[in-house]
Order: sequence, then C-alpha cells, then structure tokens
Amino acid sequence: MLNAYHGEWNKENAYKLLPHSVDELCALIDRLAAVRPISSYRGGASGHHAWIILSDHGFDLEVYFGEDTGKDSIVSFVLYGPYAEEEEKSIYDGRGLHGEVAIESLKVMLGLLDRGSSPIEHVRMSALEVSVVTD
Repeated sequence: MLNAYHGEWNKENAYKLLPHSVDELCALIDRLAAVRPISSYRGGASGHHAWIILSDHGFDLEVYFGEDTGKDSIVSFVLYGPYAEEEEKSIYDGRGLHGEVAIESLKVMLGLLDRGSSPIEHVRMSALEVSVVTD
C-alpha cells in the first residue's frame, strides 16, 4: 500500500494522503491518461489536467498528466528522496529528480516504492528526460 492522493482539473479535489494498492494506482493512471486534454475545451487553456501525489517509504513523487499524455503515454514527474523519517525535507538538496517518463515505467516505479526499494536507478535508466532539481 502506498499513501497517495490525486486531483483533476475542473473538479473538487481532496488533498489527503490515503493508502492505495499498486493495482488501484495503476488503474487510476490509466484512467487519468485517457482523459481528454484541457486544450480540447473552449477558451484556449492548456496544461496539466490531472496529478497524483505520493509520499511513502522516504520518497515524495509528483506525477502530472499533460496535453500529450493520452497521445504519447508520457507523464512528467518530480521525485524527491530518499528521506529518513525524522529528517527535514528540502526539495533543493540535490536529491530531487524531474523529467518525463513513459506510463509503463511509472508503474514500475510504483512497484519499487511499494516494495520499499529505491526507484532512483530505474528513473535514471528509463526516464525519457531527467535532471536534478536545482531551483
């Protein structure tokens, strides 16, 4: 079980971490990836239409579903950690990675986190784009 919450554009969202199984999160990812992009609505807006925030096993993971997610099966992410339970978190301490990853790779990351394993090496090897968070 992984502690997570999600949100969607133009909907009322709850921001409380709750336990979810990897299967539940994978089904949620598939559903959010299939949602039509914001740019398909009137008004000229664009951007992320959904997100998942996960905080567990010393890592914080943010996943964003954007304009091309449904077409390309790619999401943007930010991964912070690992952090010890009592350690103060700082997103600028050199342990943050951000970039883009294929949805299937994201699901592997969730499995690693669920087992208490670090997803960092998997991210470095499989991300389509990855860099260290510096500011």
